[in-house]
Amino acid sequence: MIKKKIINYNKELASLWDEIYNDKSKRNSFGTLLIPTPFPTLKRKKFLCVGLNPSFDTSWWYNSIKADNKFQSHIPDINKERIIKLLSKKITDQKQLKQEIKKAIDTKKEKIISNFFKFNGKEAFLNNLSLYKSLERLGLKGHGYFKKFEKLAKILYKSKSKYIHIDLFSFKICSSKELIKYIQNDPTFFEDQLKIFKKVLNVIQPEIILVANADASKIFKLMYFDDKSEDFLKDFHKHFKHEKYMRKKGNLYNKEFSYYNINSDCKVFFSGMLTQQRALDLDSFDRLCHVMKKYMNKLKDINRKNIA
Repeated sequence: MIKKKIINYNKELASLWDEIYNDKSKRNSFGTLLIPTPFPTLKRKKFLCVGLNPSFDTSWWYNSIKADNKFQSHIPDINKERIIKLLSKKITDQKQLKQEIKKAIDTKKEKIISNFFKFNGKEAFLNNLSLYKSLERLGLKGHGYFKKFEKLAKILYKSKSKYIHIDLFSFKICSSKELIKYIQNDPTFFEDQLKIFKKVLNVIQPEIILVANADASKIFKLMYFDDKSEDFLKDFHKHFKHEKYMRKKGNLYNKEFSYYNINSDCKVFFSGMLTQQRALDLDSFDRLCHVMKKYMNKLKDINRKNIA
């Protein structure tokens, strides 16, 4: 039953992307339209971690795919020797030469990976869905972004397999600022992604959710807790343009990690990012672990009493 629902949700994503793909003016506004990040084959999980959207680190993807025997044949090799030979004829300064070689190789990687993940229509996406799912599993296992989530899952449940990570949006892009521009330009496209996310959340049925991104926290609160939540999807772009919901400098929370009950069986915690440039410092991460662990202990006490 769950597997069938996830298949349908991935088809819904493919249909959303196909609408953009088949509208030339819209497609051009997105530049290279990359495939949506597919939802994994799910089981119900106790701990759900939520991000804003999948980042698109082309250098990491190229290196990881080439390092994996299962996937390396899917993308071409880069002729580094040829790049070095060509640039060495033009540049004599060794420091500059090194920088230019790296830049040229990174540009090649970006072009190859962008082409590999390019959306070429609904049918092509669904035909390659198992490959894309396998690559997402590769990302979950290998990318440093997920390490802190695994650590947190071990602290709370003594097993990293107890958590799952899903982004609010399936749209691949590195910059959250650029993402917000796209949202404001085409809110309906992103509203529809949130509708699918809510369906997926209902399938997972977690007992704890951690929204680990400042912008994702704002959106999540609007969806589930804000006074405007009923018309949120309809007026999504208006909320983003309102200064109350625009990005603010400094930490989102300056005292304690806030949390809310999404329903009687699920509590939602909010924090900044756990890794990368804007990550929580170690003390803040330890405090987050403490707050969530404290709630987990209360939950265990309640369950023991109910059983008794």
